[in-house]
Order: sequence, then C-alpha cells, then structure tokens
Amino acid sequence: MSSNSSTIVLFGGTSSERRVSVASAQHLATIIPDAGLWFWSTTGEVLKVTNDELTSHQNPYESDFKPLRAQKIAVNIEAALDQVGSAVVYLGLHGGDGENGWLQSRLEAKKLAFTGPGSAASSLAMNKSESKVAVKSRGVLVARQ
Repeated sequence: MSSNSSTIVLFGGTSSERRVSVASAQHLATIIPDAGLWFWSTTGEVLKVTNDELTSHQNPYESDFKPLRAQKIAVNIEAALDQVGSAVVYLGLHGGDGENGWLQSRLEAKKLAFTGPGSAASSLAMNKSESKVAVKSRGVLVARQ
C-alpha cells in the first residue's frame, strides 16, 4: 500500500513529546491538505488517519490522540517506511526517535526523501555535550560546563 500522496506527514511517536507532534500535525494538515497523515501510535503501529479526524481532535497538548477511523498501515515504523513509495516524508515528530537520528538513519538507508536534517546532524544536536564541542571547534563561543 504505497502512498498516493506526494507528501506524508508522520506524527505522533512514542516520545513524551507526542502530543506536541499531534498539534504540529494539525497545523500541517491545514497548510498541506492533500498530504497523507500517518500516525505513529504509542504501541508502535502506524495508522493512516483522515484530515477531519486529526483536525477535530481537541486539546492536543492535554489529551492523547486516539484515532477511531484509522486504517492500519503497518505493525511498526520499519514496515511503514517500506510503503512510502516516492512520497516525501514530512517529519512532524518531536523528541525521541523522531529527532535523535534513529528514524533519519532508517529513512536514509531506504533512500527516502524526508524533511529536516540527516541522521548525523540530528544525533549530534540531541547530544548537548558533543554539540558544544562541535560548535566550539568552529569558533563559536559556548558556556563553560
């Protein structure tokens, strides 16, 4: 079941910031109305949700998004990536595996187009002490530890 949309917004995830991700996806759904909306649930499954169901979810920062009319895409994110096809994956994820380079490395390995920095930059950005060393080596002033 590869996506028939040119863009897939991937949101949710298993991190503690998944509610922020849902709020981001709600906004993205309004500015990219034809995008496929893929929700990465806390159980690991990836579900295709409708624009209406996502945008009608109230209080995304306070309550978990639990789609009722979703179509199961895959049992886990790895299997879901096999179904991306030629679409661009818009990373609407926050925190954890959505930002630390783990997911980006899988997207790169499958040669899939995605938004945001690559796996190396993402991994470095999430490691604050290594980030300080990297920017300091390029002449940027950083605070002492």
